Amino acid sequence: MSSYASSVSADGSVIAGTLYPNNGTGTTARAFRLTSSTGIVPLPSFHGLGSRADGVSADGSVVVGQVEYEAGGPVAFRWTSADGFSQPYCNAEANSTSCFGRLNASGSPLVGANSLALSATKLPANAFGFFLTSRDQGSTFPVNNSQGRLCLGGFIGRYVGPGQIKNSGAAGTFSLAIDLTSMPQPFGSAAVQPGETWNFQAWHRDANPALTSNFTDAVSVMFQ
Repeated sequence: MSSYASSVSADGSVIAGTLYPNNGTGTTARAFRLTSSTGIVPLPSFHGLGSRADGVSADGSVVVGQVEYEAGGPVAFRWTSADGFSQPYCNAEANSTSCFGRLNASGSPLVGANSLALSATKLPANAFGFFLTSRDQGSTFPVNNSQGRLCLGGFIGRYVGPGQIKNSGAAGTFSLAIDLTSMPQPFGSAAVQPGETWNFQAWHRDANPALTSNFTDAVSVMFQ
């Protein structure tokens, strides 16, 4: 893994640069933002393409750079601190509330911090559900006994252990703290390694109008 810094905020507390997880270039490159409290935090992938950071604002809240499109040349991007570190992908199908279930990731992508949390929102009230994870993305529709779209591929792990099956309650939301040292997989558990990208989604029960199920959209997180 290699990296280089390209810009620094006015007070020197925030650095922007580019990370090469595989010591490579092109689509492996990822713009990052660095502070003393977070360490290197890769910015979200832009449509799965590589990116590089060219500058950071005086207060460190905005990073600008280029997405490395292979055809047509690079395209500029602008990231703000409100955008977070996870990358949404794969549109959800509407559930019985006529809304699309949403998945949000919070905390930190730093493996050593082990502080990632997931939250599923815009769900039907009082619906049971759980989170899913995989290293691979996918898009499967239709899914048996479901009105939703499965956005994961490959080996898919389910968070169905003690305390992990959730109820959305009156607010139509549930959340879970993720242990990065024990990611569920079909044949056991795995520990997240720096440089890996994992994908997450939530499944939930629904009645629309008959008993069925659905999924939220999905997010990907590149861990550092």
